[in-house]
Amino acid sequence: MPQETNAKVVCMLSGGPDSTAMIWKYLTETGHKVHIHHVILDTNDVIRHQREWVAVQEILRWLRDPANGLKHNHGNTILDRLEGFTFSRLEFKGYDPPPDHFLYAMMGSMFFQSDYNPLRWDNHIRLFATGRNAEDGTTTGRAAYLKARKLFETITDNRVKWLTPMEHYGKREIIQMMPKELFDLTTSCSYPKKIDNEWQDCNECIGCARRIEGIYQAGVHSELPEWHKYIEDRTTNQIQGYEEMVICGQE
Repeated sequence: MPQETNAKVVCMLSGGPDSTAMIWKYLTETGHKVHIHHVILDTNDVIRHQREWVAVQEILRWLRDPANGLKHNHGNTILDRLEGFTFSRLEFKGYDPPPDHFLYAMMGSMFFQSDYNPLRWDNHIRLFATGRNAEDGTTTGRAAYLKARKLFETITDNRVKWLTPMEHYGKREIIQMMPKELFDLTTSCSYPKKIDNEWQDCNECIGCARRIEGIYQAGVHSELPEWHKYIEDRTTNQIQGYEEMVICGQE
């Protein structure tokens, strides 16, 4: 990870394990000041954004608790580097949103240029970080990612560096990077449901399948869920279908 000791970095937090682990590493392994930003992505009838918002609030509450930093960071506090939190909201009603990379590029560049943003680049913020991991090249497409980066660099006039410090790590390694209590607050499900005031994962989407696989490989839980094999087969078919779409230029 970058080691500019006094540089401030804006970290995008989705509520998922990748961005959460990224923020944890910045807070515990570097001297960076960290500002956290979340995008509420409201799409059609999917309530994923509500579940992500709950996760983000719980993650922030955990990070702001001095006892957690002291317990899991060799007795050192992280509060002196956790500087602030902001959020924005995007609605896509009647059509599907673009890939996450383009949303990050758009929101990140807008965030840095806003006249009303106290953290714009003339206040010495030059770093912008997202939780892209080593497995994202399969599901989102490297071509889309590179196009989004080019868009971001154009809008920010190359004055802000977009960092992806998780890009060399898989899900197992990412889960192992952070305390289990922090990981348990994250969410990965694309189609969660709220039943009797409790959030439940669908256990069928790619996000759920990769989370389960990562949990098992990381040794966080001792037993595989009964539906693991079903999800594994279903996910393999979904990924193969997506790769065929990319090859055919349909991404």
